[in-house]
Amino acid sequence: MAAHWRARDPKDSYDVQASFDQGASWKSIGKLAQANPAGSTALVCSDVPAGKKEVQSKFAGTQRNTTCIFDLRIDVDYKEPAGGFRPVKITYAWEKGGKPKTDIHVARSPQDSYTVTCGPGTVPKSFTLELAE
Repeated sequence: MAAHWRARDPKDSYDVQASFDQGASWKSIGKLAQANPAGSTALVCSDVPAGKKEVQSKFAGTQRNTTCIFDLRIDVDYKEPAGGFRPVKITYAWEKGGKPKTDIHVARSPQDSYTVTCGPGTVPKSFTLELAE
């Protein structure tokens, strides 16, 4: 959730809350406190109960002076049930001393990493990514 808000007085605020049981209980995921003239922030609720597919959100506000929300964006991310990682072929092309060079690596997991050592005088040309067979 991303918000841009104003809360001019130290007693002005919004307590941003989430419910995963149709509003029977609420838990705070963040506070939008004094912001004069305004503030922006992003809040993340990462401890979602397993198996939940619905969420309600509310802003419990306290106003003494001028309090308002200018912009609000709410996104819900989920794990793609049929998604996953596929190996990716990475081709790096460069020139060294006027001669073309390439390095090919197949990333087999999302955590895969590798190093290409080109040396001084290297002129990068291209990076190509394609799904590996």
